[in-house]
Amino acid sequence: MAYGHLGRSAELATVKANLKTVLEERNEGEPDLLLTQQYFVFENEADIERLLAGLSKASVPDLPADVYLNPKDRLSGAEIKSVVVGELRGRKIAPDVQDYRSIVSADGSISITIGSWSHSGTSWVQGDFWCDAYPKDLTSCCAVFRNPSGTFEQKNEYLIVTRGSRLAFSTMK
Repeated sequence: MAYGHLGRSAELATVKANLKTVLEERNEGEPDLLLTQQYFVFENEADIERLLAGLSKASVPDLPADVYLNPKDRLSGAEIKSVVVGELRGRKIAPDVQDYRSIVSADGSISITIGSWSHSGTSWVQGDFWCDAYPKDLTSCCAVFRNPSGTFEQKNEYLIVTRGSRLAFSTMK
């Protein structure tokens, strides 16, 4: 991040090579901003924004390389806030298929069920990402996209992209 902000490409190349080795050893794949937000959670949003901006300057991509969605369909932070409050229903579509349901309150509390996994936690929008924290279990962020071919009836008007999964949902308003 610091080398990205400073434009120091020689040092950046060395750090990126070292990071790639560490991520390969941990089976994490290539670095991206979703991975960063999974491991670095800050109380002050300005801190994570500075971290993400530096990584972007260092050419770290927003999303995993296997995401082939149209960037024009990606929701902004403000759009995410307007879509995710309330009850969401759909299904996890990758790597396996399972029913999905969450209830997100205006205060950020979230209750989620994917298949037989259920948890309660906190939800917030960070930049153009939607993040969730489930105490002692998981913290992750995702990008949210409109699904141009989705319908309310199919419960797939929107797509969630996380590091390891994809979900489709509609808002039950």
